Amino acid sequence: MENYYTKQYYTGKSAAHRRAVYKGMGFTDEDLSRPLVAVVNTFSEVCPGHMHLNHLVRSVKDGIWQAGATPMEFSTISQCATQVLGLDGIRYDLPARELIGLDIETIVCTQLFDGLVVVTTCDKTIPGVFLAAARLDMPTVIVPGGIMDTGKVNGCEMSLADLDEKVFSGKAAGMSQEEIDVWENAVVPGCGACPIMGTANTMQCLSEVLGVSLPGSATQVAGTGQQWRLAKQAGYAIVRLIGANTKFSDIVTPEAMKNMITAGMSFGAASNSVLHMLALSHEMGYEKTINLDTIAEISGRIPCIVDVKPVGKYFLTDLQNAGGIPAVMNAIQDKLDLNCIGISGKTTGEIAAMGGKPANVSNVPVVRDKNDPVMPQGGIVVLRGNLAGSAVVRMFKHSKNQFVGKARVFDTQQSAMEAVAQGNVKKGDVLVLRFMGPQGGPGMPDCFGVAGAVVGAGLEEDVAVITDGRFSGFAKGVGVCQINPEAAVGGPLARVHNGDEIVIDTQAGLIKNNAPDFDSRKPVEPKKHKEKGILNIYARIAGQADTGARL
Repeated sequence: MENYYTKQYYTGKSAAHRRAVYKGMGFTDEDLSRPLVAVVNTFSEVCPGHMHLNHLVRSVKDGIWQAGATPMEFSTISQCATQVLGLDGIRYDLPARELIGLDIETIVCTQLFDGLVVVTTCDKTIPGVFLAAARLDMPTVIVPGGIMDTGKVNGCEMSLADLDEKVFSGKAAGMSQEEIDVWENAVVPGCGACPIMGTANTMQCLSEVLGVSLPGSATQVAGTGQQWRLAKQAGYAIVRLIGANTKFSDIVTPEAMKNMITAGMSFGAASNSVLHMLALSHEMGYEKTINLDTIAEISGRIPCIVDVKPVGKYFLTDLQNAGGIPAVMNAIQDKLDLNCIGISGKTTGEIAAMGGKPANVSNVPVVRDKNDPVMPQGGIVVLRGNLAGSAVVRMFKHSKNQFVGKARVFDTQQSAMEAVAQGNVKKGDVLVLRFMGPQGGPGMPDCFGVAGAVVGAGLEEDVAVITDGRFSGFAKGVGVCQINPEAAVGGPLARVHNGDEIVIDTQAGLIKNNAPDFDSRKPVEPKKHKEKGILNIYARIAGQADTGARL
């Protein structure tokens, strides 16, 4: 390869000091005469989605060596928010996205590289990579860590989400220790992203549709030979991209982002993905054409055809056996821009054509015909009204179009979860969780603990939860999140009183407080907290949900 970015900095006498540093680590003149590729490893011993990534990274590096470039590995953080759901530590979950993006951006800019490969899996890591890649705008490949296999409890397939609902509703307390042991030993059988369309798998699948991951890579079961082969091919791909000087912005065009949104609606994407797509759009400078209105418009005309949990009834393993994301793209190809080109060098149209002949033929109807969809519209509805400049709902096939109930106001998740566990939440209640936004949380915490408690208590369609925070991709039930502006900056949730009549109408796109004096009320002031570190930064400068809750 004749021309690449770092060649000017590692050639000749003036580059001796740079070469000396790397020679001290064992790199040779031959190694330093090739393009240098940053390989970011998000391996972690605290997260099953990332526990297996060292082997994938080794395969990526092998591919880079074979293709004629030099890989250089460094690490960044990854976490599993399950440990702090419903606890104070959940406030750090979304800020991890910013830390990951800043971490990668900082190391790549200080060390000089020609290309970037990130091996990663979960909720905040892939979105953090998106932010870094948008800022760096260099040849970039994302290697998804793949999906976890399903757990088996009493002969039935299960996932962690099923156990979560038992715990947060208080039902686990009534189970025998033997039952608890069966569940907790089975529902997380190994590595990878939990096998439902939670945020982690949503983001893996979206990265594949966007074109920054190789076709077929998002739904591979973690730790398989096919996954390792794809990782090696990702190493080949990054060297090709460097040779052609194909930058992130050449792949991630407005048209590619619209494809990503379209596909996301077709497979019932997690509501968190809205924040991450908006954040990416703003980093790319596309916010005038790719925004919340774009997502709402696309969702309104794209049917949800992927029958996977929590929207449907199957698991991601079933989607993999049915052909994965290429099979989904094949089913909706008339809704996609087929001329977009991804890191594989293939167009969207060519990948969709591949999906017409899945490698693993499955009899499970997980990818349904557009004329027989899971839902006639995409999974995301945007609401507006006197309770929100904008808010987001993730729909389910059994969701009611309208919910009218009385407000029960909570300023902490713990108090709301206690009310559910103690049986003090009744049918027709609307649980209002406020001061959960980007600045008020701070950090825009995930409120799945409350949503999971409601569902686990058997109140899935009888109690609504509305919040300026977020909901996990595991969450089910009547949930309105990402209410903007948030209560901490004087948003409308700060004026809600107990007993107010709340109307949620997904067909009309409306969320409204019917109290006659609502608009004239003085907002409740948030309690003052002395925050530290990243939470202090979020409390000061975090953006609102409609711009992705970015710093």
